[in-house]
Amino acid sequence: MAGTILISEGAGLPLSSASFDHLVEEIRLSMANPADAEFANAYRPYDHEGMMFVDLRELSVEAFSAFVAATRSAAHTCAQSHGTAFEGVWSDLAQALAKDPRFLGVEQAV
Repeated sequence: MAGTILISEGAGLPLSSASFDHLVEEIRLSMANPADAEFANAYRPYDHEGMMFVDLRELSVEAFSAFVAATRSAAHTCAQSHGTAFEGVWSDLAQALAKDPRFLGVEQAV
């Protein structure tokens, strides 16, 4: 099986099962408020429906910004603990997130 992080309409990042599970769980651990309703809804297919995707398409700009911040933090933590084992998939995710129109709001907030 494989998993996908759906970012926007027509844009997503397909991953191997191991990479998908690793990324989405590491990102969740880095979230300030993973129980937030928007994040819970984004993770619902994965957490409650047994589907191998996380859906970011409906996240507000603020929630998307928080997801990007959590992704950056998780990537940094992962690099320290796992070295370069997942470096390529973190980079792929960062590039995919940067293509989303909501990313402009992220960069302005930083």
